[in-house]
Amino acid sequence: MAELGKRTLVIDLDGVLATGTKETVYSEQAGWAYENCVPVEGALDFLRQMHKEYRIVVSTARLLIDKEKTQKWLQENGFMPYIDELQVGIKEPAFAYIDDRAIEFHGDWNEVAEKVKERVG
Repeated sequence: MAELGKRTLVIDLDGVLATGTKETVYSEQAGWAYENCVPVEGALDFLRQMHKEYRIVVSTARLLIDKEKTQKWLQENGFMPYIDELQVGIKEPAFAYIDDRAIEFHGDWNEVAEKVKERVG
């Protein structure tokens, strides 16, 4: 349930808040090593700013068995205080998501913040 008066922003994790290619975070021997991911520049500042006005949900296609690793990474990198809900293993992995409310991320958090403000009007 959304906090009274706050709209919800749903944000992807990999490629949006966290960087890392399959080559840097996966091995056949160890599986997924999400601890090797690094925060996308500006992502933490964006969440800090948006959390003041919006309920923040991070939704990822990572496997449910990786939820603890994911929470640990988010905590260690300072994101968790600004995340109201973490959804792991719920999002269907896909090559594309089609949504009439999507704001596409191109690596510039200032651009995303402006688009969010425009959307709210």
